[in-house]
Amino acid sequence: MWPECGGVNPGIHYGETDDYGDYPVKDKVHPHDLRATMLNLLGFDLTKLTYRYADHDFRLISAHGEVVSRRLA
Repeated sequence: MWPECGGVNPGIHYGETDDYGDYPVKDKVHPHDLRATMLNLLGFDLTKLTYRYADHDFRLISAHGEVVSRRLA
């Protein structure tokens, strides 16, 4: 799922799952964090990425998304 040339260390895996691979047990990453990290790797400024709806500006990544920088090159 990760592009190897976008700032991510190649050939790594992150976190652990249970014996069946159903549930994460170590180093969980929320989908909001995954989205924020992917947009950051693509070069988007997450604080300025907004859209306008009903005369209000909404951030695409709200307060929930944080960049996971533990495994970035």
